[in-house]
Amino acid sequence: MAQELYQTGKMGEWAKVMDAFKRDPSIGLQTARYVSPGSGWTLFHQAAYWGNKEAVDMIFRYGGDPAIESINTKQIASKVASERGHGELAEYIESHTNGAVWKPVKDKLYMASSSKWSSSNKRKALFDMTVGYGGGEVYIEKDQEYYADDIGRVLVGWHGTWNPPRGMDGESMVSTR
Repeated sequence: MAQELYQTGKMGEWAKVMDAFKRDPSIGLQTARYVSPGSGWTLFHQAAYWGNKEAVDMIFRYGGDPAIESINTKQIASKVASERGHGELAEYIESHTNGAVWKPVKDKLYMASSSKWSSSNKRKALFDMTVGYGGGEVYIEKDQEYYADDIGRVLVGWHGTWNPPRGMDGESMVSTR
């Protein structure tokens, strides 16, 4: 199924891809990590090629890694966007790429986490979520509240805190007003 959805994205049919992610989050988690064996391209590369910011946000949320290089040209998604004339999207991808602790987990189907505290908003989990963070995981049950960054990645603080995410001294990392 991941390969099929990758091909759908490659054809620019992003509404179908996004619908599939929403219908079955586990398919979204698999597809966001799929790497085409021939080219090394990911769904991130395809969304960048098409200049589709909404798809980029979705792939970020589902744990896709924008730093994966293609096989032959060694291009990352932001480079593809730039070369296709989508300079703003290229900058957007670069600005939303996380540091090491919040880097997407390749070998497990985790939702993405983030440390973009300044763009926090409160959300309610639409389904049970396992979120990768710093080599570990946090679990958020359906209907529980959590904080997310501007593209929907779960904000995870010190020791896996998430409602709200907290710093080393127990202080909230987000505005809870």
